[in-house]
Order: sequence, then C-alpha cells, then structure tokens
Amino acid sequence: MNTVANTNKDIAEKPPLSQRIVVAMLRVLLPPQIDNEKAAEFLRS
Repeated sequence: MNTVANTNKDIAEKPPLSQRIVVAMLRVLLPPQIDNEKAAEFLRS
C-alpha cells in the first residue's frame, strides 16, 4: 500500500502549513487520497 501524503498518527508532529495545504488539495483533486488515508488508518489500528 502506498502511504504518500499520509501522516503517522502515532507520532505527535505538526506538519508545516505548506504541507497541510498540499495534502488538502490532494484530498479535493484526487478522491482516492481519502480512501488511502482511511485504509492506512484501518491497518494502523
């Protein structure tokens, strides 16, 4: 599974604003991005 643009929720880190903006744009422009994030969260838990 590809984990590009996924954050590790086990680590308490805050990505820079520029990175958060890019990830937000990916979520809007690439619908599979949201599915990838949900799948990664499912596998993590």
